[in-house]
Amino acid sequence: AEATEALAAEAAAEATATVSLRTLSRRAAFGAEIECKVWPASVLLARWLWQHPWLVRGRSVLELGAGVGLAGLGAAKCGAARVALTDINRKALQQARENARLNGIECVCAEHL
Repeated sequence: AEATEALAAEAAAEATATVSLRTLSRRAAFGAEIECKVWPASVLLARWLWQHPWLVRGRSVLELGAGVGLAGLGAAKCGAARVALTDINRKALQQARENARLNGIECVCAEHL
């Protein structure tokens, strides 16, 4: 019974996990409009990971084309051991770094690994 209660409590905590994001203003994102937006697919992937955290828990995660970093930060919130966020766009990568700091997440953010 205690194990079931512990699993239920863990599932409830995971269901309410949040990631805070800041995005660039239109002016600041000029020239990086595509990379610096929150794509619907990243929202869906982050939510899916929160529902299936065992897929990333204790593992290393590499997000290619991270943009502002939502999916990778979601993986970190789900217990990934290490997260690397990559993007070809420097503005997007800087925003991903800022979002990692905002959420208290340590991760590698790099143009080239």
